[in-house]
Amino acid sequence: MAFYWEPKEIKAGGKRDIGYGYGQGIVPAPESEGNCDVVLGGSFEPGKLFTISAVVNDPAVGQTLRLELPAGMQLVEGKERQPVLQAAQEDHPSLVLWKARVLQTGQFTLRIRSSTGVTQTKIITITPR
Repeated sequence: MAFYWEPKEIKAGGKRDIGYGYGQGIVPAPESEGNCDVVLGGSFEPGKLFTISAVVNDPAVGQTLRLELPAGMQLVEGKERQPVLQAAQEDHPSLVLWKARVLQTGQFTLRIRSSTGVTQTKIITITPR
């Protein structure tokens, strides 16, 4: 592989941007590796269970996800920190699941922190019936 471009004087403090592509497409930025989407489902009434799903596209090797539940919610199923398994097929996402219970009404901030440095936040408001 080689890079070449038109010679150009760059003054002190200046810069020159370059970009390249190779093969059939552009390589995604490394920071996109292991990003996840969070999906919540079930009943959010106090005392009821709901599901927290993290859908991870292109998981990083050794990636883990950590669920942070606020006071007023309780983890019922799944470990707080879970590994993200590599999908059986390369173009399929990986799924990490937890079950939690709402203990009271209020506004809650739920977070999922990835070992890759990415954090997903969901704000949930539970009101009395």
